[in-house]
Amino acid sequence: DEGLDYLHSLTKLRRLYVDHTRITEQGAQSLRDHLPRCNLVSRSKRTLRFPELDPLGKVWVARTAESGKRDWQELGPARSLVEVARRDFVRLEITGNVGLHHFRTLKPDDIQSLDLICDFLDDEDWQNIKHLSGLRELRLGGCDITEGGLKEIAGLPHLRSLHLTACYLAPDTLLDLASVPTLKELKLSFTHMDNAGLGVISSLPSLSNLLLEGNSITDDVLAQINSPCNLTDFYLVFANISDDGLTCLDNFPNLRRLVLRADDLTEIGMASVGRLKKLKRLFIRTNQLSDDALIHLSKLKELRDLTIRTMLINSNSSSLLSDLKKLEKLTISAILDTSDPDLEEFTRNMKLQVMSLPHLKELTLRSAGAKVELKNLPSLQILDLANNGFTSSELSGLDELENLRSLNLKGCLSLEDDILKDIESLKFLEELDLNLTGCTDAGATYLRALFSLKYLALSGSKFTNRCLATLSHMSNLRYIDFPNSLEDEDLENVKDLTKLRNLRLGKVTDQGAAFLKGLNNVRELDFSRSQITDNGLAYISSNQKLEDLNLSGTKISDAGLLHISGLSGLKTLNLSDTEITDQGLSFLSNLTRLQSIDLHNCKRFKSTGLSCLKLMPGLRRLNLSNSSVGNSGLNNIKNLINLQTLRLGFTLISDEGLSNIKNLTQLIVLDLQNTGIGPDSLSCLKRLTNLVELRIGQSEINDNSIEQIKHLKDLRDLDISNSLITRECLHHLKDLSKLEFLNLVDTDIKYSDLVELEGLRNLSRIYITQEDVDSVVVNRVATALPQCEILSVWS
Repeated sequence: DEGLDYLHSLTKLRRLYVDHTRITEQGAQSLRDHLPRCNLVSRSKRTLRFPELDPLGKVWVARTAESGKRDWQELGPARSLVEVARRDFVRLEITGNVGLHHFRTLKPDDIQSLDLICDFLDDEDWQNIKHLSGLRELRLGGCDITEGGLKEIAGLPHLRSLHLTACYLAPDTLLDLASVPTLKELKLSFTHMDNAGLGVISSLPSLSNLLLEGNSITDDVLAQINSPCNLTDFYLVFANISDDGLTCLDNFPNLRRLVLRADDLTEIGMASVGRLKKLKRLFIRTNQLSDDALIHLSKLKELRDLTIRTMLINSNSSSLLSDLKKLEKLTISAILDTSDPDLEEFTRNMKLQVMSLPHLKELTLRSAGAKVELKNLPSLQILDLANNGFTSSELSGLDELENLRSLNLKGCLSLEDDILKDIESLKFLEELDLNLTGCTDAGATYLRALFSLKYLALSGSKFTNRCLATLSHMSNLRYIDFPNSLEDEDLENVKDLTKLRNLRLGKVTDQGAAFLKGLNNVRELDFSRSQITDNGLAYISSNQKLEDLNLSGTKISDAGLLHISGLSGLKTLNLSDTEITDQGLSFLSNLTRLQSIDLHNCKRFKSTGLSCLKLMPGLRRLNLSNSSVGNSGLNNIKNLINLQTLRLGFTLISDEGLSNIKNLTQLIVLDLQNTGIGPDSLSCLKRLTNLVELRIGQSEINDNSIEQIKHLKDLRDLDISNSLITRECLHHLKDLSKLEFLNLVDTDIKYSDLVELEGLRNLSRIYITQEDVDSVVVNRVATALPQCEILSVWS
């Protein structure tokens, strides 16, 4: 932005290309003010124009995760100019329909997803929405939609998804959707729709996904679906239906995925499910289902994925699971039916049987009371039996799962060492979780045969670190959840596990650190408060994969930092409460990948030592609090534009030094408490609009200072305690609509003054100086801030 100032004299400039620059929207607008005929062009970005003053709502963009699902990221308020990537999928969230006329300033394809919460929509509102003709998704929340109220939706030619949440639909309202042939997804959540015309889905040729959610979904509502349609995915969630309601499934012959969550469904209703011959994925959660449901579900020959929660075992019908030959994933929560005491002997022999499924790869079982039998599962690779109460004698077939790769027994408190004897034969096992089991060190000898094991969890059980001697030859281990923190003698037992990536260090000395010399795959080492010295650090100096090193509160000196100066992969370094000096910090200049440095309470280094920070452009977190850093030291961080957290509390900086952080626009957390900043210093924070947490207490800031930060609209946590502010500043704080936490201790602000903050709906906690307050004042403040907790603190 500062570079653009040099272009102000180019009065004939008409086009400026700004791809791959650090120009912000504020800088671009400043240039437009000086060169109104100049167009800023970006081939990779586009600009959304919103109202200049009051935000229209919130802007989100969708990032595509590795799984293929969207990961939404909030950009901020829909105010002024918002820049997004040209191909970004943009969502606009709005509460209320007062500002919808501002849609006219947007381009028709600027917004792809609109989330609108309002009481009603009139014709003018719909005309404004239709201006956004590029909409792919529309969600309406809390809206009363009258008959014919959706007819204008036909003006959105690219609409793919419609979601109505907590709406009221008048009779035949949904019939208007027949004019939207592009609709692929319809979601109706907690929406009143008795006679809304749900049968319209049969006339939507592209509709493939339907979600019906909430207790307003009844058998009568489902009966409106009386003609075949092309649905492939149907979600029926929290519905107030009986088995009769499921007869609507006969109209979905092409269904591939079905989710049913309704309390009153029984095995009788599963007859309708059993007729869905193309079904591949089925999820059922109900309170009344018995294992006789499998009589019907076993007819789903194309099923790949089945989840049942919860199923009552009162027969041996679970054996019918073996008819699902194409099943690849199975999840069942089962409860043994013991309601009839006359059948106690019969039920005692009931089993949950999973057998003869040649393609089953992943199995999750939760069984309360029922024995479990596993047999003929040649493809099974993942078995999750966590939090079951059975004993080893009540679990059969585990030793036959010859291709098993992952076994989770966490929380099976009744399993003891004899289960480890069955596990001994699982030669390909790579992951084993024995946390919170009854297994002991004696049983660990059975694990020595598991040469492929990479992950082993032993904490919270009866294991101790003595079992590590038994495991010391298991060279493939990458991760161990150790029973206890490791001390010197324990490290000797893991010194040959050279692929190990984690260690849980305890009271370690240099003697124990010597065993770390060959463990060069460890990513994190926490030596905090240990007895390690400079000599001990020499043993880790060759670990180029180390990413996180904590030396807080240790006896290391500058010489020790020389040993770690070659750890080029280091990303996080904690040196707090150590005796390092400027010379020691100079050894860190080679650690150019560092993202976080903690120098809290390091009293011996001065400002000059921070020159090493200039070589760390990726630094995101820097803690210099309670150190001797002064203004000149901050000159070394002024170009660290990626900084997100900066803590300078209890340092020697003043207004002069604060000017060095004015361009750190990515800052989210800034701590300036108990520094020498004056009442006019906060103007330096003008561009730090991403700040979420700001601590400026124990300083000379006053009411005028607060006016200088009222534009920081994302602030959620503000500490202005022990300062010169008065009641007059509170009207400036009302501009901080996202504020959640506010510290006003040791200021002139009284309990009764807090009524001035009325309207800050997100404010959840205020700290204020203790005083005698009568009930009238307390009630008045409670009325003004009904969601806020007021904590009085003694001065």
